[in-house]
Amino acid sequence: MKTRAFTLIELLVVIAIIAVLLAILLPGLGHARASARLSQCQTRIRSQGQIVFTYANDYRESLPPCAVNWNRREDDGEFHNAVWTLARFLALYDDHPFPDPENLWPPTGVWRCAAVPTDDDGMHTTHTATVHSAPNTWAYNNILVDDETGEKIIQADSLPGWEQVAGGGWRRLSNYTTPAELIAIGDAVTFYFAIHEHWHARESLGGGWQIVATDSVQNHASHAETGRLPAVFFDGHAAALPLAADYWNDKQRTHTPPAAGGYPQDLWDRDVQRFLWFLERR
Repeated sequence: MKTRAFTLIELLVVIAIIAVLLAILLPGLGHARASARLSQCQTRIRSQGQIVFTYANDYRESLPPCAVNWNRREDDGEFHNAVWTLARFLALYDDHPFPDPENLWPPTGVWRCAAVPTDDDGMHTTHTATVHSAPNTWAYNNILVDDETGEKIIQADSLPGWEQVAGGGWRRLSNYTTPAELIAIGDAVTFYFAIHEHWHARESLGGGWQIVATDSVQNHASHAETGRLPAVFFDGHAAALPLAADYWNDKQRTHTPPAAGGYPQDLWDRDVQRFLWFLERR
C-alpha cells in the first residue's frame, strides 16, 4: 500500500492560508472585545450615577463632594488624614469601601474601569489615589474636614467672575437646568505629566482639552481604541461620547462674566453644554 504525505510546499501553503485568516479575524475579535468592555463600562458608570443620586436623595438634593481632604478616625482608633476621591467617598457611603491603602485605594466594583487591568493601575494614579473615573470639575464641592478639631471648609469651582451665578453654597441637583446634557461622571482618562515624567490620572474633567489627545496634551482615555468615552449625565442616562477633537472643538463664543474679578473667555459650545452649567447658554 502506498501512503501519501504532505509536501513541504503544501504545508507552507496551508500555514500561509491560516496566517491570512488569523490576520483577518484577529482585528475583528479585538474590536469585539473592546466593544464589550465599552458596554460593560457604560453599565458601571450608569451605576455610579445611581449612587450619586441616591446620596442626593438622602441629603435633600445635595451632591456628594468630589474631593475630601479628611482627617478621619479609623478602625485603629487613630486619626488619619487622606484625600478621598468621589469614588472612594461614595464606596464608603454605599458600604463597599475600597481596600488596599498601600496601593492608593484602587477602585473596586462599579467604580473600576473594565478596560484597565490591575497591572496598569500605576498609569491611573494621582499622588494620593488610584482613579478610574472623573467627576465634572464644575458640578461638585470640595471640602476639608478635620474630625479631630471640628474644622470644615467648603469650596466649589467656578470661573472667575461667575462665582455668584454658580452660588457659594453646596451644589444641588436643582442647580442644573439641563441635566440630560450635563456630565456627572466621565470614565478614566490619564495624561502624561511632563514635569514629573510619568502618567497621571485626571482627577476631574472640565473640558474637552482634558479628554482629546493632541500634540500638546498627551491624554489617553481607557477606551481610546473604540474612540469613545463612557459618561453618565445628571438625568441618570449613560452614553459613550466621541473622543474626536471636532466633536469637542465645535464653535467658540465669548462669555463675559457678570461680576468683577473675571475676564471674557472664548469657550467651546460643547464644553459649556457638557460641563460649564453656570454659563449663559445662547
